[in-house]
Amino acid sequence: MKKYLFLFAFAALLAACSNDNEPILTEYGQINLAIDAEKEVAVATRAASADELKDYYVTIKQGNEIKLDAIKYNVIQTTDLTYAVGSGYTVTAESCKEVEAESANTNWGQARFVGTSEPFAITSGATTDVNFTCRMQNAKVSVVYDASFSTTFADYSVEVYETSNTTRALTFTTAATETTPCAYFNIDSDPQLTYTIKGKFNGSEIKTLKTGTVNLAKAQWTKLKISATANGQIQLGITIDDSVTSQDENIEINPYA
Repeated sequence: MKKYLFLFAFAALLAACSNDNEPILTEYGQINLAIDAEKEVAVATRAASADELKDYYVTIKQGNEIKLDAIKYNVIQTTDLTYAVGSGYTVTAESCKEVEAESANTNWGQARFVGTSEPFAITSGATTDVNFTCRMQNAKVSVVYDASFSTTFADYSVEVYETSNTTRALTFTTAATETTPCAYFNIDSDPQLTYTIKGKFNGSEIKTLKTGTVNLAKAQWTKLKISATANGQIQLGITIDDSVTSQDENIEINPYA
């Protein structure tokens, strides 16, 4: 889903020259921010609460010069934002830092939304309205076990990690559902997920049933749906949910092999 940030820039002349011999004083304008947002795609969408919005980081720049460096939104609401009249201003809003997107929730991560406005000007005596959209920048992954699989195999699990980063491996246990827990992965130059399905079949020891990869993309929810056929084959359905299109991929595994 989308997050919206609305920015209103109010420009006001604070001082003027009384004659040509006096120093020229700079004109200033004030920026007033208000954020509105919606949650990411979920079972039921809802507007983000004020409590969630307060932790957004807001950065204001003029060109490459940082005017306000990643200040929490709840602090900005009580701060007087006064800047010189001029052009080339931009505002960036992000729900969390990139590191937090993977380290939050005991390493399972969280959704990260980022947006930057088009350059705008603060003009003396005028009001400039600026709006832009914050979009999800990372990928979401979950696992769900069909009854046909859970009644055939025991002590099963699915381990996932980004192929280029084996140090952050997350394991979905037998209690995993489509919505709990969910893992989040930042998108780098090689956005690929490696998954390994393990379990016991007919009282045997735990063994690897299937290993494979799936490509990740920002703003997509990859759902690994695991089931088994009547003759004992495992089917892995991968659904890519970006709220626009979906794609299913079935992978069969024969536990008798």
